[in-house]
Amino acid sequence: MNATYLLRMDDACPTMHSNWERIEPILNKYSIKPIVAVIPFNQDTSMWFEEPRLDFWDLVRKWQHNGWCIALHGYNHIYTNQESGLIGVGKKSEFAGVAYEIQADKIQKGIEIFSLEKVNASFWVAPSHSFDHNTLKALREKSNIRIISDGISIHPYV
Repeated sequence: MNATYLLRMDDACPTMHSNWERIEPILNKYSIKPIVAVIPFNQDTSMWFEEPRLDFWDLVRKWQHNGWCIALHGYNHIYTNQESGLIGVGKKSEFAGVAYEIQADKIQKGIEIFSLEKVNASFWVAPSHSFDHNTLKALREKSNIRIISDGISIHPYV
């Protein structure tokens, strides 16, 4: 039996790019098409490793053009509470435990940024693995995203 793997890379943002520059040639060499979780409006200062890459969205569009799956990775990556959400993995959250209206607004704003940048999000990846039923409702009502990449399992969740 041959193994099949899913590679997901999180936290793509303009201020964290040298690691991407090192791994992208390797992925391309072996025709690996990962899921890339992109933070649409990163305000998490712990993710500010480098000066912002001015062509960041060009890079995301290139990944998308090359068949990489682009995921909406929250909105601003700012954690507001200690909720672990439905999966129960993360110990902090931008989304779980937050009112539906706030979650819906963040998802809508993230989708608007992607749309403005001509990027199509086909997956949702919750920051810190934390989302709840309000997140699912907001995704259903404010986006076309119907696939969530999260959890630790050899089988998909339904």
